[in-house]
Amino acid sequence: WKSSEKAYGKGANNSAKIDFELALKDLNYFISSKNIKKVPLDIRASLDLSKDFLNIKNILLKSKNTLFEGKGRIKKENGIKTYNIKLKSPEIDLNNFISYDANNLKKVKNKSKISKKKVVDIKNDSFLDDVEKFYDIDNNLNIEILIDQLKFKKASFTNLNIKVKAKKDLNVNFTFKDNPASKITFISTIKKNKNVYFKVMVKDFDIKKNNSFNYVSGFLDISLNGNS
Repeated sequence: WKSSEKAYGKGANNSAKIDFELALKDLNYFISSKNIKKVPLDIRASLDLSKDFLNIKNILLKSKNTLFEGKGRIKKENGIKTYNIKLKSPEIDLNNFISYDANNLKKVKNKSKISKKKVVDIKNDSFLDDVEKFYDIDNNLNIEILIDQLKFKKASFTNLNIKVKAKKDLNVNFTFKDNPASKITFISTIKKNKNVYFKVMVKDFDIKKNNSFNYVSGFLDISLNGNS
């Protein structure tokens, strides 16, 4: 990796500007998973930091033909850190990064049938416990990710907008379009007491495209609410 640094200022208000560049041969240095392919990752950013804040400009994440650009700011005030990050990409093909092993998928399905209760318990105890640990840290999050087109296996989705916000509750929302018309919105809230609320809305669902009955056609709006 490479970096160039320039420091300036006086006393306790010293700050610095850093041009940061990092090249990894394998994405698994960041995300360790058997399903993640061995692909390179280049990271570039301009950092402007001081005692109470860090501005991140000209963020560039590049791997194969995938490109992420963005900016961010981390600010500390009254002992609380606030993270504001925005990233955008014209196109992401997940098939370049994720490998699908049909045999492994069958093993997972069979195992879930045998020990279904255990799988559910792991989900509740592990994921929600990690969320509970997050609330023990005085952090605020405001993350937005925009993707013009997302490819997954043979499917293609457009105008993907992911928002993650956390202050009193953890909110994860995303919207996207299922070509050519349907707009899908998912809204979820995870509270500190592990209660989960979610809402799924589908607008302009093409009935004819998604069923085998030729005599049924038209568009349908669907809304589903749930909580636990």
